Amino acid sequence: MIEDHLIQDFKAQAAKAEAQGDWKTAAKYYAHGLEQRAVELALINSAQEGLSSKYEMQAIYDLVGDKIRDTFNAQVVMISQYDPQTNKIYHHYAIESGQHLHIPNWHPIDASRSKVVLTNKPLMINQDEINALLDTNKMQVSRS
Repeated sequence: MIEDHLIQDFKAQAAKAEAQGDWKTAAKYYAHGLEQRAVELALINSAQEGLSSKYEMQAIYDLVGDKIRDTFNAQVVMISQYDPQTNKIYHHYAIESGQHLHIPNWHPIDASRSKVVLTNKPLMINQDEINALLDTNKMQVSRS
């Protein structure tokens, strides 16, 4: 999980600060790690409460997607299913800028999701990576 890497970074920074005798900074990094873990646990607990009351699969996708959006104040959240037989994906949940998107049917997998499938690791895309995808025509932005 991306969060695990974040917590590992906090721990590494705290250890570095400890080695330098900077206890105040070390405590700050440990506190950030604990806060991050608390956010993760709250998300899991909230999703579990909702899941226990809903059995329809789409309702579960919607519940989890909404919780991720709200918890991380995310502008874009997608929950997709990958079919290795066809190398296609199906988007069960998609929201962008507060607008739920209905994306029917299976679609060929794009470059960023291919990276996730190949590495089996989460992917966080920053602005430089978005620009690179746009420059190589691996991603397009439509303007309305």
